[in-house]
Order: sequence, then C-alpha cells, then structure tokens
Amino acid sequence: NNDAQFYGIDVSGSAEVWDSDDVGRFTVFGTLGWVRGRDLSSNENAYHQMPLNTRLTLAHDLDAWSSAVEVIAVADKSKVDNTRNELRTSEYALLNLRTSYALGKARLYFGIDNVFDTAYDLPLGGIALSQLEQNGGRRQEVWGTGRSFIGGLSMTW
Repeated sequence: NNDAQFYGIDVSGSAEVWDSDDVGRFTVFGTLGWVRGRDLSSNENAYHQMPLNTRLTLAHDLDAWSSAVEVIAVADKSKVDNTRNELRTSEYALLNLRTSYALGKARLYFGIDNVFDTAYDLPLGGIALSQLEQNGGRRQEVWGTGRSFIGGLSMTW
C-alpha cells in the first residue's frame, strides 16, 4: 500500500419550482460530484477516479402522472494513473426522459435513456478487452449504454 491523499465534493439538493392544482408540482433535483486523488509515494494521479459530474432533473407530478427530464453531464477524465496505463475519456452529456401513470395499486412506467444515442466512454468502465483484437491491439475504454427504451409495470399490495 502507498500513502495517498483524496479530497473532493459531493453536493445534492432539491427545490420545488411550482405547485398548483391545475398544472401540478414541478421540482428540480441536482447532484454534483468531484474527487481528486494523488499517490504520495509516486506522485502520480490516483487510479480510477470519477471526473467532475452532475445530474439535473426536472420532475413533474399531476394527479396520477409523474414525469421527469434528466440531464447527466460528465467532464473529461484527464487526471489518470500512467503507471497503470489508465485511459483518458472525453466529456459527454446525456438526456433521459421518464413518465409513469398510477392505476390504483399498479403503476405503468416508460422511459428513454440517452435520447440522442450519444456515444461515450465510461470514465470508470476500464478497458474493453473484447475490442483489443478488432482494434489491432489498441486499448479502448468500455462504451456507455446507447439509446434504451424502458417499460414496466409495478404493483403494490
């Protein structure tokens, strides 16, 4: 084990933006995270650190309907551990949409994650070993999930 130093921030909060009987309730939720680490023995960047990232959600509730628009943004990962051949990743932003409707004890759910089918590499995904042969031995980060359609039904009793 080596001596290391870590510091960062992790902030979250929410605020009601609007509430009326006719239009419903709008609430904003947000998180912001950032961490930085150094291996004090080798003076290298710490391995496997998530870059600056945020998640902002605007939620709407009206009677049995609940919906949300969510934006996830992640900065580029440039502070990497060179001794472990850690890869850099580019910044990205994703848009997710969700809605649900309550029917008594049942709730129907539908969502679309990564609406614009944005291609991105996961900052903490590691190396895609399955791609080494296809890329002529060149290392590549694990890709993030493409556009996904989600549907469901939940029951309470």
